[in-house]
Amino acid sequence: MSFSDDFQKEDADVTYTITLDFDQALKGDIVTLNIDNELVKVKIPAGTVDGTKLKVKGKGKKTATGRGDLHLIVNVKPDPNFYIKDGKLYTDVEVPLKTALLGGSVDVKTPQGYVTIKIPKGTQTNTVFKIPNKGLKNDALYARAIVKIPQNLSKEQEEILSKAL
Repeated sequence: MSFSDDFQKEDADVTYTITLDFDQALKGDIVTLNIDNELVKVKIPAGTVDGTKLKVKGKGKKTATGRGDLHLIVNVKPDPNFYIKDGKLYTDVEVPLKTALLGGSVDVKTPQGYVTIKIPKGTQTNTVFKIPNKGLKNDALYARAIVKIPQNLSKEQEEILSKAL
């Protein structure tokens, strides 16, 4: 017979759910939590995604038998410019019809600012361009082309396009 049969350990582990802005999760941050009236700083690693579970040993509740662990569930607010798919960072970039047809360049917003990428002739909607070192944890950012089709063509523009295409 052991003591564990007669003694039930008090649960000292604590689970918190925190919500971060997309930028905080992408770049990493230090958050301060109040655990049993004690401020505990927790480092959030860069590239943290929605639903990530973090464990901080020895930062749970204090009990007579020691201190438990802190378990964090991280929720990440969506961002209007970026989304994560299969562990990769994506953005959508509008490409004017003329640029998609004839080639050219467009500016793409990245977490670090704007970069200019080349658009080859004949680019289609959903073509994905890889931009090195601008994504999660210094991985690539993937920019998905959305070809912008003009809504209000004049009769003259319609005629020119009909003849050309």
